[in-house]
Amino acid sequence: IDYASAAPYAFIMVAMSLPLTWLLYVQSKRMAGR
Repeated sequence: IDYASAAPYAFIMVAMSLPLTWLLYVQSKRMAGR
């Protein structure tokens, strides 16, 4: 595996997944708060 070319893709994947997981976490907390 060429890490130099794979690193940006991995960073993009993490950057995209973090807001999604945070959004799901907030939604679940909001639903549980009701």
